[in-house]
Amino acid sequence: MLEQKKDTGDSSTTTGTDTIKVVVEKGWGTKRLNTEFETKVNEKVGADNYCKDCPVFYKKGSNKPISIHEYRNNVKNLGLGDFLMVTITDGIVDMPEINKNGKIEEKEPINQFSEETKKEKERLEKERLEKERLENEKRKAEEAELEVESSKVDSLKNKNNKTQIGISISVESKTNP
Repeated sequence: MLEQKKDTGDSSTTTGTDTIKVVVEKGWGTKRLNTEFETKVNEKVGADNYCKDCPVFYKKGSNKPISIHEYRNNVKNLGLGDFLMVTITDGIVDMPEINKNGKIEEKEPINQFSEETKKEKERLEKERLEKERLENEKRKAEEAELEVESSKVDSLKNKNNKTQIGISISVESKTNP
């Protein structure tokens, strides 16, 4: 069931078949196990090759694999000796059959660390910032336009007030000798 671990000593290149296994230590919860596991896999194959849906979980003393999906949904308490494991072949993380069945998507999971995904995130962020900038410019232009309109209205009011004052004065002077 468990394959022999072949360690070449060089963590940047992995050839052949390799197994990475991280065993729960005292005081660990699922978050710590997940973090330690991801770190160890990233050291071995690099963050670009990490596959979040590839690990298999095992309870201590059992040789029955538990899919990563069942582990995420149902395993809340870990025991000492429980572990996450993944197999790597020629530097590529293998997707075990047990994890393929629980996947919601039909396609392979998106590697959140891949260059394509990073570029897509950067592009979306640039688009969001540009949209925000244009909205700010539009808002400022509308505010300036409102201010101009407001000054025109104020100017007309002042003009009308002066005209009315002038008329009332002239009317008063004609009626009062």
